[in-house]
Amino acid sequence: KPTTPEWENPKTMSNPPRTYFNYNPRSRYGVNEWHKITPDGYYDRLKKLKTNVWRNKCKSGTRQSPRDLCRTNDECLEYHETRNRRGEYGLDGRDESKARPTPHIMHNKLRLSYKERRSEHEEPIPPGADFARNGQNSGVQDLVHIDWKVRSEHKLCGRQYDAEMQLYYLHQYGNLEAVSVLINADGEAPNDHFQKMLDFFQKKFDADRGQCRRRQRRARALLLDKSSKRLRGGSASVSSEADAEFETYNAAESPPSEADDGFEDFDEPDLPASLGNNNPYQNIQNGFLRLAHRREAKDLRWDPMEPWEVQKTVHFWAYTGSTTEPPCFEDVKWRILDVPMTIAHPQLVQLKKLMFDHVDPDTCRKTSTHYEESNARPVQPYRGGAIYRCKRSDYASDLERAASGRRRGFVLRE
Repeated sequence: KPTTPEWENPKTMSNPPRTYFNYNPRSRYGVNEWHKITPDGYYDRLKKLKTNVWRNKCKSGTRQSPRDLCRTNDECLEYHETRNRRGEYGLDGRDESKARPTPHIMHNKLRLSYKERRSEHEEPIPPGADFARNGQNSGVQDLVHIDWKVRSEHKLCGRQYDAEMQLYYLHQYGNLEAVSVLINADGEAPNDHFQKMLDFFQKKFDADRGQCRRRQRRARALLLDKSSKRLRGGSASVSSEADAEFETYNAAESPPSEADDGFEDFDEPDLPASLGNNNPYQNIQNGFLRLAHRREAKDLRWDPMEPWEVQKTVHFWAYTGSTTEPPCFEDVKWRILDVPMTIAHPQLVQLKKLMFDHVDPDTCRKTSTHYEESNARPVQPYRGGAIYRCKRSDYASDLERAASGRRRGFVLRE
């Protein structure tokens, strides 16, 4: 059995920006000091978001997340499952999807971000969800980003899971709806759908590390060039202007190139040598081979809420809370699925490596701010508000309704 790597707690950044925070409870930038952190402006890009995102509520808020959910104080008022829309995004970027989400390996999470649409007619169409309790005739809400955290931030009856996947939807009324998928790393076999996401981020991880190495090579080459000039008598000493030029050169961004953008496109399959120009069926056979290749490419498409592999239930816990990092703004409607997603332990190790070993391509420094191999905010105390759980006795799944022939009123009473 392979040993599990261990990651040390990273050192606190010296002279960090005002937006910097970490998860060390003893740090001046840790979870107990988040109320002093300035928002980074990420949510300013969401034009439809009406919540005040510049007022930090990490300490003063009354509806903070995450929570430990075990008891309810309200009834489920939702009457159907959350109906998901796959959208036109994928991870392959060819044929089967019109666009790809943007991968971000951030200091405290992995994030896939989707472009906000100005209207429902704009393309490409992102994944979305139709929630039962979110306003009259509000329709399907667009997904704006997905975050992954290690370990889970939400708990169920005191149990913390290995990781958590959080999907944030922007409601047309101006608030965020969040769906949480808890993750267990006790599967005997790998989760193939989850692995596609890991491979997508692995390309970003490798591209950033490759850019860092190219910068280091250029810096060493420039130092050797200066040393050789000094030995030849070209300059008696390295001037301050030369040092400044070296620092500027060392920190300059390398121009992107198609060969090292961190992503791969599908190539047409190699055709058998027997299909020569004299074969009268060459075009037909080649067409079948390309069709088979495109069908294989479909396996690389990625639905954030893939049934069975990601979403194993249509029932959940729900409450109104906040984002789980500064500025911790509230009015976020949370739904936490009550059955976790399952992955294999090696996949959890790869997830941790992507988060904890990532390096900044500009500075070549590790970016993670985890503490004890976790970037999860501690559970926040309950200070009021409705908590409810939707179960099978409240509504059946759409598959069960379709099978029964009854679209309404079909529930299984306990």
